[in-house]
Amino acid sequence: MDKIAWHNLPNCLKIANADAELVMRALWFLAGKVGTVRQDGKYGETMLDYRDTLPEDIKPVLVLDASARVRTTYTRWEADRGGIVELPRADKSYDALTINVWSRGGGKASWRKDGATLIEGIAATIMTKPDDAWLVIHHLGGIDMNFETELRAKLPKVFGPTVHYRNWGRHDATNAFVHVRNIILAGTLFMRPAHYESLGRLASAYPSARGRYDPEKTRAVTLGEHRHMILQALCRGAVRQCVGDSCPPADAYIIAATGTGIAADLPLVFPGAAVRPWKPVEVPLSGVVKAAFEFIVGELASTPAVTFRAVMAHLGWSDRGNFKRRVRHHADFVEALASEGIVETPGSGKRLTAFYRA
Repeated sequence: MDKIAWHNLPNCLKIANADAELVMRALWFLAGKVGTVRQDGKYGETMLDYRDTLPEDIKPVLVLDASARVRTTYTRWEADRGGIVELPRADKSYDALTINVWSRGGGKASWRKDGATLIEGIAATIMTKPDDAWLVIHHLGGIDMNFETELRAKLPKVFGPTVHYRNWGRHDATNAFVHVRNIILAGTLFMRPAHYESLGRLASAYPSARGRYDPEKTRAVTLGEHRHMILQALCRGAVRQCVGDSCPPADAYIIAATGTGIAADLPLVFPGAAVRPWKPVEVPLSGVVKAAFEFIVGELASTPAVTFRAVMAHLGWSDRGNFKRRVRHHADFVEALASEGIVETPGSGKRLTAFYRA
């Protein structure tokens, strides 16, 4: 099966010849059909749908996929399409694995904004074990720097640690690093929102002609894809091996903001693993970010939740958008809240309205 996602509809005449064929094929497929148009973040509008390319008579077929237990696409396929039979599996424990989480944004946008801080933290962590081998999974492009060049510049040029590099997109299907017991995921590869919806529709046999696809199913598919990528990436290292029903001792380091839900899902992906906070660089708060953080911590000492409105009033602000951009989404602020176990919570609806200590 395949999914169709045609991006930037108004700019179709400006695309390169290599992309023109893909666009025309998508248009030919969509001709006379109903498509779904979504606001796709900074990419603008995207038209999406899917098409079946696996024939019905391909069954029975045996699929061996280590990610089957964590990817929501299989769940949706079984519930909505049917025809999947889950075979018995040999469960593996990861009680010898320690996962350290830096509660900071690790997507490409975060790297463009805070790349220097992230590089510094990764280099400092590697130097805590200068005699060990390391594997770093990183973004290849779109971060306004050459990751490998920048990190090498922070490490000793002579007799330094052995560091292997692998970019997202080449983070699976290799056993070359199974001897490496220290793995860093320098952020996570996030796809466009339309990608996850079209993937969900594909798994659920729910074409655009059937109408709106449940946003909760899209969110579940999104989290499932994150779990899949993290499992595949960490299993390039020693985590892949088996010692009895567990894995060899290993340390993983993951950059992931609390709001992504990745940290909360790690015990599901790696049952038995110890998940701990990782804060390799101390970034002192200042200005309104510091004032907001200190106010929230102080108020939570005597009340279960502090509303956004109360924090804005303390700062003397009334613009919610400004508060969101300059405070709530500030990387240092998010990291400081995570270190205190403070998260955002919705009110009576789904809209986030307050802070509370989880």
